[in-house]
Formats: sequence, C-alpha cells, structure tokens
Amino acid sequence: MGWKYSYYWAMIIFVIHNNRSEMLPRLEAEPEKLVPMFNEKAKKLGFEFTDNVPKIIDIQKVKDICDSLENISDEEYFKKVYGLLNDDIKSLPMSYLIYILANVKSSDVILDSNFQYGSVIKHILNYNHEQRIDGFEATLRYDFVLIFAYCMNAKNVNLYHDEFVPNRKEYDKALSIIDNDLLNPDIEEILKTDVDNPATEMMTLKYFLKREENDDVFKDIDSNMSQVKANGLGVFGVSEKKLEMKNIVKEEYIRNEWIDTVIQLPRKVNYHQNIVLIVRKNKRKTNQYIRMINSPTIFDELKLKLDKQKIDRIVKSVNNSKEYSGFVRNVPLDEIKESNNSLIPSRYVQKYTFALQDNLSIQIDYSQLEDGNTYRLSDVAKVYIDDDSKPETDLVIDRKSIYIDVTSKNISKDWLIEFIHSPVGKFQLNKLGLENIGNLRIPIIPVEKQKESIQKFNNVKQKVENVNASLDEVEKEINQRLYDSMGISDTFEIIDKKNLPD
Repeated sequence: MGWKYSYYWAMIIFVIHNNRSEMLPRLEAEPEKLVPMFNEKAKKLGFEFTDNVPKIIDIQKVKDICDSLENISDEEYFKKVYGLLNDDIKSLPMSYLIYILANVKSSDVILDSNFQYGSVIKHILNYNHEQRIDGFEATLRYDFVLIFAYCMNAKNVNLYHDEFVPNRKEYDKALSIIDNDLLNPDIEEILKTDVDNPATEMMTLKYFLKREENDDVFKDIDSNMSQVKANGLGVFGVSEKKLEMKNIVKEEYIRNEWIDTVIQLPRKVNYHQNIVLIVRKNKRKTNQYIRMINSPTIFDELKLKLDKQKIDRIVKSVNNSKEYSGFVRNVPLDEIKESNNSLIPSRYVQKYTFALQDNLSIQIDYSQLEDGNTYRLSDVAKVYIDDDSKPETDLVIDRKSIYIDVTSKNISKDWLIEFIHSPVGKFQLNKLGLENIGNLRIPIIPVEKQKESIQKFNNVKQKVENVNASLDEVEKEINQRLYDSMGISDTFEIIDKKNLPD
C-alpha cells in the first residue's frame, strides 16, 4: 500500500470515527471534501497535525476506500484502526516484551518518546485507554499515532511533534524502541512522487524512511531518563550495532550501576533492534554486576518465534538473581570494563547455540574464543566480497562470493579456508555478518602445524573419495543388473558429464 493511500485511510477513519453512520455517507457523496472535513474536525478537537498531511487527494481512491468501509463489521473496522501505525511485524515482539517487562500499571505516568518504529503505545492502550502517556515524534508517524490514539478513545495521551517533552513533568516509567535516526528533511519532493507503480512505491517508501545516521543511542536514553523519577524505570529497545560504540554516557551508566539488565534477542525475531536495556537511574545497587540474558540460546534457530512461553521465561529471568548456564549470567562490572564496556550478552554468557544443519546444532563458548590467543582475519588477510577481479571463489556464503588474499606468512591459505568452513568459523560468520568478517577470530597456531594438519586432512580426504568412488561403481553395477532384469537397459543411456568434451 502506497504512502499517500495509507494517509487517505487514516484521514477517512479520523473523519468518520464515532459517527460512522452519518459521516461515511457524506464522504461517499462528496469525497472531494475529505481535506476540509479533516481540518475542521482537527480544529474542533484541538489536534495539531504536522505539515505532511496531503492537501490534494485522489478522489477515486477516496471513493474506493469509502466503498470498502460501507459494509464492514466493527471488528474489521478496528483492524483498520490498528493498522494505522503500520508497524513492521518484526518490531511487534520487541514492543510487546518491553510492555511486559515494564509491568505498566494504570496509575503510572508513561513517557514513550519514539513512536516511529514499533511503538509500545499500541500494547499499553490495549489494556487501559485511560493510561497517562506523553511522547514526542518529529516524523510523519506522529500523525498516524495521533489518529490512532483518538480512535482508541485514549483520554490521557499527550503527543508533541517537538524534539522534547516538556521538562516540568516527571514520569514513573520511560518505554521506547529507539530508532535514533533523523528523518530525511526533503519531504516535499517525496510527497510529489508518484507511488502508483509498485516498484516506484517501494523506492519512495525507502527514500522517505531514509535517515541521517546518528549513533548516540545513550543521548536518547539519557534524555528519557532525565525525566524519570528517582525510583523510576526505563525499558529501551536498541540496536546491537549502535550499542557497541564507545560512549561517555554509556560508561557513566555502567559505572553508576544504572543499567540493571541487558536482554539479547535473536536478530531474526527483531531485525533492526534486538537488545532490550532495563535502566534504573539514581537507584544504586551494591551487587556490582549487570544481569546479562542471552535469549537466543532458548530458541530453535529454525523456528524463531517470540511466543508467550519464551517471553515468560525471559521475564522470570529478569525478576530474580539466579544464573542459568548458557542463558543468564550476572557479569561483574570489572569484567565489563575489561571488555571495553561491551553490553552484548552473548559476549559474556558462555554457551551460544547455532543451528549448523536441519538436525544439528552446536554450542560455542564465545568468551573463550575472544579471550584466547587469536588473530583477527583482517590482521592476516585481505577480504573481497563479490569482486569480479578475483579469479577464484574460496567461499560462498548467503549467495555471495568471498575471496581471501592471505597477507601473512604465518597463515596457510588452505588451512584458513578449512577453519572458516569449520563450525566455529561458520558460527562467527553467522554472528558477525559479512560486513564485519574482518573481525573473525582465528587461533594462533604455528604455520608448520597448519600445513601438516592440512596435508593429513587431504590424505584422508583422498582415501574417502576413493572409497566413495568405488562404492559408486558398485552401485552402478547393481543398478545395471536390476535394469537388465527389468528388460529396460537397452532403452536409455546414462551419460557421465565428466567425460564430455569441453
């Protein structure tokens, strides 16, 4: 569905909501009056929308939407209302988990500072329309959330499309999925773009959502927590990539023990943000650790789903101090400091499960891999991805060809390739991603031993191939006897492609 078309839906629902029987026939009769009717109702309710509201509309599309709304049930109508936020389905498990972890009570005053990606407001208002929520949003998503809150009959939701919520307020809890990138400011050109063509529509949406990167996640967290009461709580969804970056505010939060718990979700469950931070600012503890929960270890990598059972297990783990092998660890602050203040649980929780094949998984002790005597791949080789100038393919991963040019005399290329194909190599590739393949860790072993082990491996491999070739010949002979007995051996010819001329 195109961006403009989604906005027509939102405008129509806003105009007809709470008075469908009267307003829908009026719109069907005069669809060209959608904009003035929208503006009139907004003015009457005191709603201040952004300047992104379409001012010129496609009459036929408005008619089509009105026709589709004419005979739908209340249940179907509210599905349309819920669809206003147009959440990426991958963000929903994260927003639901944040809501559950925050244990939101009707008496709480909530700050949800970022509506543009998987807003938690959807889950809060499901259970309490009277919830007191403030928030700000500087992007187009603000308008959709404003209409959504109105259609949910939310009484105490105050939204602002300014940069910050008024500082005079104090909140019991701050809940947010932080997508701290700025909206591309060239909005007028986007609004002029024709999105009728599906391909153009996708390009337009990507362009519209393209943002100027801002990597300071903790600036946003600190802005939220500055307005939370001394005994309050903050629960934030953040990007693993951005969380790893060096940051003075992060170091302060770690040092002051304001970070209570860090939860890592599988990337496939929540592609963009897969870390949940629980922050308790101004409430010092005496245990000198951060609780790290590495939840991918409880998932079947082949059937990733953040269901209620898994959410309950994560929540129970947050609410006690026990450690669970391969799942939860209370990591001392000294250890975190020695690890460059990394807040990624998989770096501290020992066992990491990785699906190798359909019925085969391995568990990796990643801490030993990092702490051991290792090179980084970038220290011993140059890596090229899909480079046409390289004549030979050494690896194919995710349909991409990787070429390795060994630059160190301490590494045998054949040994290196076999290491990357090993379970530990595959695990690291899966964890790091191709863009960070240079950080893949390689054991430091004398090059003589590398060459010796590869020679032994190749000798055994050759013997196995010879045995397999003999078995293939035996199989062919048995098959031929069977075909002879069936009387069909003269009707076909088996062609060995290896023997065909070039």
